[in-house]
Amino acid sequence: MAATQATIEVFVTAINSLPRKVRRGLVERLLLDSGTREDLADIARWLERRKEPTGPYEKARRRLNGEAGS
Repeated sequence: MAATQATIEVFVTAINSLPRKVRRGLVERLLLDSGTREDLADIARWLERRKEPTGPYEKARRRLNGEAGS
C-alpha cells in the first residue's frame, strides 16, 4: 500500500471511530473554510457525474459557448 493510501486509511478509520456528534462538528468545521468547501463540492460533483459518458472536448466547448454544431 502506498504511503498516501495508508495515510488516507488512517484518517478514515479515525474519523469513522468518532461519535456522530463529533464527526458532524468536524465536517461543519471543514466547511467553514471556503477552499475546503469548494474542494468538497468539486469532489461531490465528480462522484455524482463520474459514470456519465464522455465526449470530445471541442463538442463540449461549442456547447458551452452556445455555438452551432453541438
